[in-house]
Amino acid sequence: MLEEKIMIERKSIIPMYIQIAETLKSEIIEYESPDILMPSQKELVERFNVSLITIRKAMEILEEENYIIRKPGKGTFTVDRTYKDNMNSLKTVSEVISRGPNTTMEVIHMEKKNVENLLSSEIVDGIGSKCLYILRLHRDKGKPVCLSEIFIPEKFEDIIKRDRLEKEATYTTFVKFGGIKLGKGKQSIMARKASKLVSKYLNVKEDSPILRIERLSLDDKGNPFEFIKIYYEYNKYKIDIDLELNS
Repeated sequence: MLEEKIMIERKSIIPMYIQIAETLKSEIIEYESPDILMPSQKELVERFNVSLITIRKAMEILEEENYIIRKPGKGTFTVDRTYKDNMNSLKTVSEVISRGPNTTMEVIHMEKKNVENLLSSEIVDGIGSKCLYILRLHRDKGKPVCLSEIFIPEKFEDIIKRDRLEKEATYTTFVKFGGIKLGKGKQSIMARKASKLVSKYLNVKEDSPILRIERLSLDDKGNPFEFIKIYYEYNKYKIDIDLELNS
């Protein structure tokens, strides 16, 4: 059972069913656990002291936005909204977040620029100081899921096209059109605060917690061909790793 928390404001210009939906969304996110049985509609009517029609409208919003799922004969349950990565291979962002045809990618910005002041000297030494800078937003059912800052050496400028980047992973483009043979990758995962840029596109508050993933991709000869920074809300990404225990 989800906890009883924020009550609705009846004099607000925001419809009551939207307030209820937002309250339940916050609780589902905070609970951070899938497959929890939701309170019945009768219980929600009593909790919020509203009509059954209002509760049904709120539940329709939650279902449309993939927060809940109805199981005939069993009830309504919360949905696992995290994007999982078992770290067994170097996946693309789109592979991690892919949930069918509703997942989209949009190139927000693309330009050639000097990145010496944007990246560490180690990364600059690998990919060069002049790069093609790409800002790409990933959505699931129209909602922003993650934001990517992509840095590509300028020598690959001719093969990097906006329409390609909105259909496939960047390293798929390298393989298809650049003759690159994939090698290894180096990936780091860290907790950070949302910058103005991340706040704007992920619709989160500035300085709120996010998860940042940095990945350097290498070809089969060890040459870097892409550096990427990926930003998720802190509760949207989950890493599962199988470990061997040694005595």
